[in-house]
Amino acid sequence: MAFISNMEMDYIALKLVERFEGGRHQDCFDIDGFVRDLLGLRVEYRNICERKGEILGTLCNGMTPLRIKEDDVIKEVVFPKWTIVLDSVLRSPCNSGRRRFTLAHEASHYILDSLDRRETRYYTCEESFTDRDCENFFSSANFIEAQANRLASLLLVPELTMLDLLDRELKGKRIDLYGDTVILPEEKEALNRIANDLGVSYTMLFWRLMNFTRERGNRIFNKKGADELIEKVIAKDAGKTV
Repeated sequence: MAFISNMEMDYIALKLVERFEGGRHQDCFDIDGFVRDLLGLRVEYRNICERKGEILGTLCNGMTPLRIKEDDVIKEVVFPKWTIVLDSVLRSPCNSGRRRFTLAHEASHYILDSLDRRETRYYTCEESFTDRDCENFFSSANFIEAQANRLASLLLVPELTMLDLLDRELKGKRIDLYGDTVILPEEKEALNRIANDLGVSYTMLFWRLMNFTRERGNRIFNKKGADELIEKVIAKDAGKTV
């Protein structure tokens, strides 16, 4: 497959979002409308029963059968090419963030394939995206999956929207980050509110911010060391903040 740089991917995502929104900016990107109306892809919800782990979504190639369960019967179904099939469990309100990311991930496979027609690539059996996986979103050994993850995050959390929400919520204040992972509850609550506005999980937003910081320089975090975190833990007066 052709290599697409981070700079190129940023530009592709920005222009796709601009084309779809047409000036109608909103904090929570309408990924369903984007997939349906701009990309013209069909989305179906089925009870997926693939043997290889827990499968939550796939972009079908029109040839490879997908195992699904209907009326307590497991059968193999060949869906039309470029159909996105998502597991029915994602329709639950509690899975909204995961559903949106899985949909954006599969749409990203379609976008990346559209940019590289020299070889035919299909993606059938996408594994579930858990919080444990998020750290590897942008450094996966599977380069194709890593690119789809990155493009999905750019669609769901556009840079300007992300920075605007951070400024609105934190009033220009940087987030205290201890080591590379620890954020204290008060600021974590602020990030949770931003994630809710964006329609994504806290974990996905966090790793989007971390990736942005690695690529664009630290405009978001106030880096603190382990000693400062330990002092908070062992403070004699637990009722006071150090």
